[in-house]
Amino acid sequence: MNPARKLAVQQQRKPGEVVPESGIYHVLHSRCTSDVKEATFVAGQQLPPCRVCGPRVRFQLKQAIPHILEDRDFTN
Repeated sequence: MNPARKLAVQQQRKPGEVVPESGIYHVLHSRCTSDVKEATFVAGQQLPPCRVCGPRVRFQLKQAIPHILEDRDFTN
């Protein structure tokens, strides 16, 4: 496996793992016809399984975007 591909695979997250960073994630289905290709997750959430491909789905951070409540200016 080439180094770039290996790094991309290492950065993929599995269902049940905790979201490390808030943002938009690519949703990588395993032989699934789901239309969901991107999803937004907040740091600390648990990544869900897909209803069709189950635990074989993977998630990869596309763009880190902080949630509004992660900004000190907007918290109580």
